[in-house]
Amino acid sequence: MLPIKIKPVTTKLQSILAELNQLDPIYSIKIIDREQCLYHKINDYYDIEVSGFNNQKKSTECTIFVWLIKPYRDLVEIIPVGNNLSVLSDTLAEIRNRYRTLTDQEKPNIR
Repeated sequence: MLPIKIKPVTTKLQSILAELNQLDPIYSIKIIDREQCLYHKINDYYDIEVSGFNNQKKSTECTIFVWLIKPYRDLVEIIPVGNNLSVLSDTLAEIRNRYRTLTDQEKPNIR
Protein backbone atom coordinates (compact mmCIF):
# COMPACT_ATOMS: atom_id res chain seq x y z
CA MET A 1 0.00 0.00 0.00
CA LEU A 2 1.32 3.43 -0.94
CA PRO A 3 1.69 6.05 1.80
CA ILE A 4 -0.96 8.74 1.81
CA LYS A 5 0.39 12.17 0.93
CA ILE A 6 -1.12 15.08 2.83
CA LYS A 7 -0.72 18.46 1.16
CA PRO A 8 0.95 21.15 3.23
CA VAL A 9 -1.34 23.65 4.89
CA THR A 10 -2.13 26.45 2.46
CA THR A 11 -1.52 30.10 3.25
CA LYS A 12 -5.26 30.62 2.87
CA LEU A 13 -6.05 28.06 5.61
CA GLN A 14 -3.40 29.52 7.91
CA SER A 15 -4.83 32.98 7.34
CA ILE A 16 -8.39 31.87 8.11
CA LEU A 17 -7.21 30.06 11.25
CA ALA A 18 -5.36 33.19 12.43
CA GLU A 19 -8.41 35.36 11.73
CA LEU A 20 -10.81 33.06 13.62
CA ASN A 21 -8.40 32.69 16.56
CA GLN A 22 -7.78 36.45 16.92
CA LEU A 23 -10.28 36.93 19.73
CA ASP A 24 -10.48 33.39 21.09
CA PRO A 25 -7.73 30.91 20.11
CA ILE A 26 -9.82 27.74 20.16
CA TYR A 27 -9.49 26.40 16.62
CA SER A 28 -6.73 24.17 15.31
CA ILE A 29 -5.86 22.41 12.07
CA LYS A 30 -6.54 18.69 12.11
CA ILE A 31 -6.28 16.08 9.37
CA ILE A 32 -9.72 14.53 8.86
CA ASP A 33 -10.39 12.17 5.95
CA ARG A 34 -7.03 13.12 4.43
CA GLU A 35 -7.94 16.82 4.37
CA GLN A 36 -6.57 19.57 6.58
CA CYS A 37 -9.63 21.03 8.32
CA LEU A 38 -10.34 23.57 11.00
CA TYR A 39 -11.29 21.78 14.20
CA HIS A 40 -12.78 22.64 17.59
CA LYS A 41 -13.92 20.33 20.39
CA ILE A 42 -16.97 22.05 21.89
CA ASN A 43 -17.30 19.78 24.93
CA ASP A 44 -16.98 16.08 25.77
CA TYR A 45 -19.90 15.26 23.47
CA TYR A 46 -19.64 17.47 20.37
CA ASP A 47 -17.00 18.79 18.02
CA ILE A 48 -16.86 20.95 14.89
CA GLU A 49 -15.01 20.26 11.64
CA VAL A 50 -14.80 22.88 8.87
CA SER A 51 -13.64 21.58 5.52
CA GLY A 52 -13.14 22.99 2.05
CA PHE A 53 -10.25 25.40 2.67
CA ASN A 54 -7.13 23.43 1.90
CA ASN A 55 -7.02 23.91 -1.86
CA GLN A 56 -5.54 26.35 -4.34
CA LYS A 57 -8.86 27.87 -5.43
CA LYS A 58 -9.22 31.61 -4.88
CA SER A 59 -12.85 31.24 -3.80
CA THR A 60 -13.50 28.67 -1.12
CA GLU A 61 -16.82 26.99 -0.44
CA CYS A 62 -16.54 25.64 3.09
CA THR A 63 -18.85 23.36 5.04
CA ILE A 64 -19.27 22.98 8.80
CA PHE A 65 -19.85 19.50 10.20
CA VAL A 66 -21.04 19.04 13.78
CA TRP A 67 -20.30 15.60 15.24
CA LEU A 68 -21.51 13.77 18.30
CA ILE A 69 -18.33 12.19 19.66
CA LYS A 70 -19.56 10.39 22.75
CA PRO A 71 -20.81 7.65 23.36
CA TYR A 72 -20.31 6.99 19.60
CA ARG A 73 -19.37 9.10 16.58
CA ASP A 74 -22.37 10.37 14.62
CA LEU A 75 -22.91 13.29 12.25
CA VAL A 76 -25.44 15.69 13.76
CA GLU A 77 -25.50 18.68 11.44
CA ILE A 78 -24.07 19.83 8.09
CA ILE A 79 -24.02 23.56 7.37
CA PRO A 80 -22.80 24.91 4.02
CA VAL A 81 -21.25 28.31 4.64
CA GLY A 82 -19.81 29.47 1.33
CA ASN A 83 -16.76 31.69 1.23
CA ASN A 84 -17.58 34.59 3.55
CA LEU A 85 -15.28 34.63 6.61
CA SER A 86 -17.67 36.83 8.58
CA VAL A 87 -20.56 34.40 8.01
CA LEU A 88 -18.29 31.49 8.95
CA SER A 89 -17.19 33.20 12.17
CA ASP A 90 -20.77 34.08 13.16
CA THR A 91 -22.06 30.60 12.33
CA LEU A 92 -19.30 28.92 14.35
CA ALA A 93 -20.12 31.13 17.34
CA GLU A 94 -23.82 30.20 17.06
CA ILE A 95 -22.96 26.50 16.88
CA ARG A 96 -20.61 26.68 19.87
CA ASN A 97 -23.30 28.43 21.93
CA ARG A 98 -25.99 25.96 20.85
CA TYR A 99 -23.98 22.83 21.69
CA ARG A 100 -21.82 24.08 24.58
CA THR A 101 -24.05 22.77 27.38
CA LEU A 102 -25.58 19.77 25.61
CA THR A 103 -24.81 16.15 26.42
CA ASP A 104 -25.35 13.09 24.22
CA GLN A 105 -28.83 12.69 25.71
CA GLU A 106 -30.02 16.15 24.67
CA LYS A 107 -31.05 17.11 21.16
CA PRO A 108 -29.77 20.42 19.78
CA ASN A 109 -32.23 23.05 18.60
CA ILE A 110 -31.29 23.02 14.92
CA ARG A 111 -32.66 25.87 12.86
